Amino acid sequence: MRQKWFELGAERSCLGYPQSDEDDVAGGPREDFSGGYIRHSRRPTDGTAHLRTELAGDFNGDGRADLATVYDYGGQTSALFTLAGKPDGGSAEDVRGWEAQEGQWYAGSLGRPVSGDTDRDGRDDLAVVYNHAAGSSMAHTFRSRADGGFDSPLKSWQAPAGTW
Repeated sequence: MRQKWFELGAERSCLGYPQSDEDDVAGGPREDFSGGYIRHSRRPTDGTAHLRTELAGDFNGDGRADLATVYDYGGQTSALFTLAGKPDGGSAEDVRGWEAQEGQWYAGSLGRPVSGDTDRDGRDDLAVVYNHAAGSSMAHTFRSRADGGFDSPLKSWQAPAGTW
């Protein structure tokens, strides 16, 4: 991976230079760089794209686009991460903005999250429909904080069991 990265012009990339050796993680090798990481999938079926969802928005209210990602760790444990936009167009280090405890939040039960300023505070929030095991669906809102993290989800709507 490192050799290919240098061939593609590592010095011009927002990821920068390698900061670690290549590690073998679930589904393929990963290597950390000064501005992020690359995780290579060996086969289309062993990637992690199904484990995460990326969203753009100004989550910390600084006027620049940030990136939020929902990651599913398995075991009904998920987390929200934010990568704040930098003035040079790159992204800052990821910040874990919220994490569910084991057994509380299964990303596979999420609808497609959306971002927008739901509370008019100048920062984009996240909203998502979650299909609960009891057969009901609820919309949850994750209000963003000035540090780019998120508050625990607020139940903003609920459908009766069996209707959604």
